[in-house]
Amino acid sequence: MNFENMLKNIKICTKEIAEFVKEGHSVSISHGNGPQVGALVLQNQHASKIVSSMPLSVLGAQSQGEIGYLIQQCLINHLKDYNITPVSMITQVEVDRNDDAFSNPTKPIGKFYTKGEASELQKEGKCLKEASSGVGYRIVVPSPKPKKIVESKIIQRASSDQILIIGGGGGIPVYRDDEGNYSGIDCVIDKDYVSAMIAKERNADVILLSNFIFNFIFVV
Repeated sequence: MNFENMLKNIKICTKEIAEFVKEGHSVSISHGNGPQVGALVLQNQHASKIVSSMPLSVLGAQSQGEIGYLIQQCLINHLKDYNITPVSMITQVEVDRNDDAFSNPTKPIGKFYTKGEASELQKEGKCLKEASSGVGYRIVVPSPKPKKIVESKIIQRASSDQILIIGGGGGIPVYRDDEGNYSGIDCVIDKDYVSAMIAKERNADVILLSNFIFNFIFVV
């Protein structure tokens, strides 16, 4: 994975999305972020002796900005004759910090470790599981169910012809404390669940769950 390939693939997909827009459909877009967050985790791990590591929730926000920027820019270029400006939104998604997923982490992130390295990390409180491919061990994190999108009122108020790029990577996972304040929490939310929530917020007629990086939410 590198920037050139990521941009090339986004250009291919956004060209097709632009065709739906040109036909008069209202479109919102969510996207995955697995490779990008994985790369950020690796950068954190390899540079941990030089710079401070960031929490997983912050890495999710970074990837939303990274991917959203490229989708937004490519769509603007494809639609430059239509006076349409897509908007990418940093999206927080609330989860229950008492969700059963937190006692059974399943989502692998970051690099592969040897059995010895995994043992040392487990002593530090990390949860690791052996990869099915047998090539080593990886850190695993919880994947709780989403409760609600924090920015849902903004999503609902957006006009039907506004192209929104939202819920990237399943959203930035946050929880609400006893005082009603939000804080980030280290986990990964399934983007398909969040895409379905976005479709409901946007009163979509069609939702397309793609095998590629994007999910498309259509109001036709």
